[in-house]
Amino acid sequence: MDAAAWAACVVVVAVFGDWPLLAWSRRTYTLTTERLATRAGVLRRSGRDIPLTRINDVAFEQGIVDRLVGAGTLKISAASEQGTLTFVDIPHVHQTSLRINEQVRAVQGR
Repeated sequence: MDAAAWAACVVVVAVFGDWPLLAWSRRTYTLTTERLATRAGVLRRSGRDIPLTRINDVAFEQGIVDRLVGAGTLKISAASEQGTLTFVDIPHVHQTSLRINEQVRAVQGR
C-alpha cells in the first residue's frame, strides 16, 4: 500500500472508531438532590440542567444489543419547552431510571 492508502485507512479508523468512543467518553450525566445535569462534547461543550421538580416521567428502552452490553436509552419528560429529553448509551439504564425516580419523589415530598 502506498502512503495515501494508509492515510485514508487511518482517517477512516479515527472517524468511525476513535471519534465516537471519545465523544461517548466525554458525555456525563450527574444526578444531585436538586437537578440532573448533562454535559457533552469534545471540541465544543454543551450542557443542560433539569431541576428534579420539573421532571414528570422517567422511562427507559433497551434493545437486544443494549441488554448485552448493559446500556440503554433514558427518556425524561420534563415540564419544559423541549418536552421529552432522550439520553442514549446510558450504562445500567434500569438502575439509573429507578434512582432518578427516587430522587424526584423525594424532592416532591411523596
